[in-house]
Amino acid sequence: MKRLSKDNKGFTLIELLAVIVILGVLMIAAIPMVSRYIRESRQNAFISTAKAYIDSARYAYLNGDYTDPESTSPGAACATLDSGTGGTVYIRFKYIAVERTGSKSSFGKTIDFENSYVKITSDSTGKYTYSVYMRDTGDNGLNAEIVEKDLDRSKVTTGTTANPTGSNKLEPLKACKGASLYNS
Repeated sequence: MKRLSKDNKGFTLIELLAVIVILGVLMIAAIPMVSRYIRESRQNAFISTAKAYIDSARYAYLNGDYTDPESTSPGAACATLDSGTGGTVYIRFKYIAVERTGSKSSFGKTIDFENSYVKITSDSTGKYTYSVYMRDTGDNGLNAEIVEKDLDRSKVTTGTTANPTGSNKLEPLKACKGASLYNS
């Protein structure tokens, strides 16, 4: 057997325990910061997706790509927003074509395409305002209709059931259909 001399140096048990304790403290501090960063990234991505739906609905509506779902005339325009009287049109997500967004939200749940919508409102001067209500099947999303200019990550909640108007179903509201997107 080989004998260790006093010249051989190594770590003592106390030194090893001190290093482990220091690493543990660093991990305790780092985990919440990383978790917050991930949550904020998901919220930012959720808002980006909502803005993409607003932009797509805006351009499609202004180009006349939506039809009236109740009209007997093929290709009849969806309710127009008169500049003199104003009005509101709701467009469900399932009728909005958006590039580079899948069916899942940034939280990994399926977007509720039936009850998420873009609301286009015209005032008496003809100015358009765009709002969005977006949820996924994991109850992540916006708690209310949010006007486009007010969209930010602080409006996104996780795991909270919310209703913008007491019912997030659009049956009583006239909603546009995308002519090229709707299969009857």
